[in-house]
Amino acid sequence: MKLFISILILAVIFISGCTQTEPITIPQTRYVCPDGSIVNDASMCQKPVEETKPVEINATGLEKSIFDFVNYERIGKNITPLLYSNKLAQIARDHSKDMILKDYCGHDTPEGETSKDRIKNGQIFFLMSGENIHCIWNIKNDTNLAETIVHDWMNSPGHRAAILTKEYSKAGVGVYCSKYNCSTTIEFIDDSNEFNVSLDYPYISFVNLFDPNLDLLIDNINASIFVNSTIPVNIYIIPNKNVYDTQSYGTNYISRWFVQTNLEINSLNIKENYGIVLENLNPLKRADIIIKVNYENP
Repeated sequence: MKLFISILILAVIFISGCTQTEPITIPQTRYVCPDGSIVNDASMCQKPVEETKPVEINATGLEKSIFDFVNYERIGKNITPLLYSNKLAQIARDHSKDMILKDYCGHDTPEGETSKDRIKNGQIFFLMSGENIHCIWNIKNDTNLAETIVHDWMNSPGHRAAILTKEYSKAGVGVYCSKYNCSTTIEFIDDSNEFNVSLDYPYISFVNLFDPNLDLLIDNINASIFVNSTIPVNIYIIPNKNVYDTQSYGTNYISRWFVQTNLEINSLNIKENYGIVLENLNPLKRADIIIKVNYENP
């Protein structure tokens, strides 16, 4: 009986000890990610965002392609293609750079300088001018970039009108890119003029070659003049309209030519207020005269 009681007491002690034993803790591995976060497994770390390299843009090649695409659009509408102007291209390039460096996209600079101001400051003669700009942020690649820019312009009424303006004769494209951003400017000018004059005998007519109201920052420029007339006429280059008004052109002229039907005058230096007097010599016929003036901008 004592033996049974002793065994029973030992069993109770054993069972009681088992129920009070603390659970066993198994050590767990933790992982520190490159960004400093701690996770249970390395696969749970967020992958670092790879920084994309800036797209390398050949600005000179892009400028040429844009210019060619613009002329392609003009030729498709039977409009005379533009002549390339290095001086206009530099003005356009400087404006594109200014937009990138000062983080804006507009025709006027933060200081208030306009497109016309920039062309005037470039010492360029023009009768009218225009400008298109295009800004791209976060460029992914340069594939078809020139075509995209001109396509965007052609789908915008104002930009399209500038490209297809018949009076424009010269243009220059300037591109400036920095990392992922790229700005493009194209400057247009009209630096040629055409006059159509019908003149009965004994009348004379005056054509202004350099109107001071243009308010340019130059006072002289070389020009080539082409004259076509249906009958012989006299033409006089005179210093101002007052000579015409007082009819003193016969003695107070810069140059004088007798035109049978055609005349070409190359690189004539023209100053402000200069003009042409046309004189019909035939009492029996009317003279129909076309005068074309090409101003020799660089």
